[in-house]
Amino acid sequence: MLSGVVIALFVLFFFLKEGNGMWRAVVAVGPAAHRDRLEAAGRQGWETLSRYVRGVVVIAVSDAVLTAVALRTDEASREPDPES
Repeated sequence: MLSGVVIALFVLFFFLKEGNGMWRAVVAVGPAAHRDRLEAAGRQGWETLSRYVRGVVVIAVSDAVLTAVALRTDEASREPDPES
């Protein structure tokens, strides 16, 4: 498990550091006649994925906050135990 985390962090670092260069290399491998379309498709795909991830994060944060509020409210509304 630890080795998987280390590898994931290593790959993440290089994707973030050199991601644009990696994408240019992928586009360069494609046929010259289609490079512009490939570039545009990749950028559009990245934009779509970014917006999806942002939406998921917003929903996750709002779920966490509302769950915490609900649990606090439920805890505060309970009557104290007479034995304590």
